[in-house]
Amino acid sequence: MSGQSGVTANTQSEQTGQNQAQIDTGHCNQQVLHYCGHIISKDQTGRFPKNNQQKLSKEIAEHFSTNNITSVFGSVAAGADILIAEEAIKQGYLVNLILPFDRESFRRQSVAYSGKSWLHRFERVIEQSNSLTQVYFNQPKDENATYALCTEVAIGLAMIEKARIHELSKKQPHKLDSPFSKTDPAKAAQLTIWDGLLTENIAGTYPDMLRWQATGYQTKFLSSLVESEARTFKSKDTVQLQPMDIVLYSEDGQIEKLATLSDIELLLADPKRLSNSLLDLNHDIFGPAFDGDSVPTGITARAAGHIAFHSEIKKQQNENIMQVLSRKSHSKNNHNASNHSAIEIIGTPMWVL
Repeated sequence: MSGQSGVTANTQSEQTGQNQAQIDTGHCNQQVLHYCGHIISKDQTGRFPKNNQQKLSKEIAEHFSTNNITSVFGSVAAGADILIAEEAIKQGYLVNLILPFDRESFRRQSVAYSGKSWLHRFERVIEQSNSLTQVYFNQPKDENATYALCTEVAIGLAMIEKARIHELSKKQPHKLDSPFSKTDPAKAAQLTIWDGLLTENIAGTYPDMLRWQATGYQTKFLSSLVESEARTFKSKDTVQLQPMDIVLYSEDGQIEKLATLSDIELLLADPKRLSNSLLDLNHDIFGPAFDGDSVPTGITARAAGHIAFHSEIKKQQNENIMQVLSRKSHSKNNHNASNHSAIEIIGTPMWVL
């Protein structure tokens, strides 16, 4: 990966709507949704042809109508992102947007290409969203790593919301002092608009589907090319996760690495540690942060989302390993058991915290 000096490690997070979803505390079947997909083309070429917009809007609405979704997390590029976000807003869900870098640069790069109408829709979705989190102040040179990081933050924030819903469903709001639940989660799923192409990039729709798969939760995808019902995605492929350290630079030059959810919880509990510090979420790729303004409170959303993503993957890996060991142990004690009784670990990432 190419390095880049002078990248500010700050982030923005602004509330643009309601702060919390309307939760039915009598049931824990609410679903938190992460979404992603292709940018729409200006014509009938590409991975998401222009004329397929209407059929996909209908399929997205049908998918939403059959799932008890409370909130959605994703970006807001022209095409799949905006179509899903618009339908979520229409049906009253809380839409939480994550941008990889500043709004104007993202608008030029990921929206303007598809035409003026998408620029208006982009602004409208942002105005009606529940929250907006920006990963970097400015657009770094290594865009692939930035987009990959944006997805990891979005998935991590969805994991945190899933845990919050579960705690509310147990009617124990005092536990919400910590957003990182150690208990069984509520439901979580991913919806994507995908053409079926298996790419080898670290960023994009297919890698984003592999990232979600690594958490152990289900992905449903709609074809961006032909009419279809939502289908379940499952692959043995893995995606290369980048070793993105989270580093806190204090006012006196001290460096402190953050590697667990507990680290972030302690950080949130002591605002003095943030008031005169810089947080570099991508230290190994872009280099250390430079001196600048103090970190706004919104920095916590990005850091927490990133750590929650990797922690969720590590938890799922450990659970899978324990299940395999349990199955193998059972097989040894059962002479009639099949040699193939051990479950297969799929989507295991090549690197975790």
